[in-house]
Formats: sequence, C-alpha cells, structure tokens
Amino acid sequence: MFNPFESRIVTVQYLFYTNLLVSAYYLYSYGLTYTQAGVVTVIFILMNIIGMIMTFHRYYSHKSFEFKYEWLRKLCTIFGLLSCSGSPIGWAGIHRMHHKLSDTDEDPHNAQDGFLKMVTLQYKVNFSPKTVVDLLKDKFLVTMHKYTFLPAFIYAISLFVLFGYTGLVVAFCLPACCTLISQGLTNYVNHSEDAVGNHKASNVWWINIISWGDGWHKNHHDSPRNYTTTKQWYYIDPTGWIIKHVISKKGSAYYG
Repeated sequence: MFNPFESRIVTVQYLFYTNLLVSAYYLYSYGLTYTQAGVVTVIFILMNIIGMIMTFHRYYSHKSFEFKYEWLRKLCTIFGLLSCSGSPIGWAGIHRMHHKLSDTDEDPHNAQDGFLKMVTLQYKVNFSPKTVVDLLKDKFLVTMHKYTFLPAFIYAISLFVLFGYTGLVVAFCLPACCTLISQGLTNYVNHSEDAVGNHKASNVWWINIISWGDGWHKNHHDSPRNYTTTKQWYYIDPTGWIIKHVISKKGSAYYG
C-alpha cells in the first residue's frame, strides 16, 4: 500500500541529526555574531512560521484558509521544504492522524513516548492514502513529494558555493535544525501530563515564542479548522494575523 511518508521519515531524521551536529560544532567553535543570529532568525521564521506552521499545518493539514495567489502558495510550500521536515503530503497525513488518534497509543507522535522520542522525531507512521486523498490530486504537491529534498539540496549547495561553510550553517543547517526541534518540542510540551497522569492537548504560552500561535494547542485541537488559535484577545496568534491580513483570499480564512 502506498504510504506517502514512510520512505522519507528516516531521511528526515538523518538530515535533522546531521544539521544538529554540524550546528552544534559550529556554535562551539565559532559562535554567532549579532548579524548571523539575525539571519538565523529570519530564515527560521520563513521555514518554521511561514513554511511549516502556516502552510504545512494550517493550510495543507486543515485547509483553514485559501492563499491569495497560487505563486504565493508554492513559494510558502518551498519555505517549508527547505527545513527538511518532509513532504507536505506526508506531513499532513501524520498530522491528520495525530488529530484523529490524539494521545492514544496509535497517535503518530504520542507525548507519552517521552521527550527524547519527540525531539528526535521517532514517530509512528501508519496512515492510509485516503487520509490525504485531497492532496494527492494536487500535481504540484505530488511533484514536491517525489522530489522532497531537492529544493533543500539546491539551496544548501548554493549557500556553500556562495558563502562557504559559515553561510551553509547560518542560513540552512541551524534554522532547519531549530525548525525540527520546534516541532518536536511542541508535540511534547503541548500534550503535557495533567494532575492525574493523563496526556492531553494543553495551552502553553511560552511555546508561542517559537511557534507564533501554535502554543495555544488546546484551542487548536478544539477547533482544528480555524485559521487562528485566538479565542479571546489574550490568545495572541501572529500566524493567524498574517493569514487573515496578508496571505489569504478575502473571506477565505475559516473561523467557527
């Protein structure tokens, strides 16, 4: 049976481990200047906030809005692919199963499996193609699935040729690594254990520092098709604001 992600999760893991080791070595040996830290932050925002949280998560996984322009959808998809998180089809398949089986033994990334397994992406991948049948009709996505890591490979080689080892680490390895750590940390912390030992979706404010709104995780699980996690004014969701005011077609951002 065709599984859109099975053959790639191991590659995602190895690329993450490689980026982690390369980044750790660079930071230990050279550190970061303020300018380099700024570059890491900007690329991290493009990869994690725009690429993963907004596009892979809220758009492809939940279809909570429609992009204003087709070229913008494709560009934001590329931002996600540059992080080496996998293909949109596979990522959405895993995430949809997570919502269906949340906090059970069949949950692809069950927080009960422990912190280490979450941050090292030791996910259980087993979902039917029916889970992502809508995405399999999209020729662009199927092509991006077939060549999942090609955009990142071209990007990384270009950085190395133009800017050397430093450019490769600062503009690729480190922000890509941080993007995957952010995903794993969210999957663990936002399904924390309650007072009686049960794991469930929880709102954790400080996760929003790295996820720009996905820290309000209980709000998201309560209404997964909402483009925003804001329920009250104090649930600040920058990603939802960008979707509504910059990215989406007028009136297409679903809230309800």
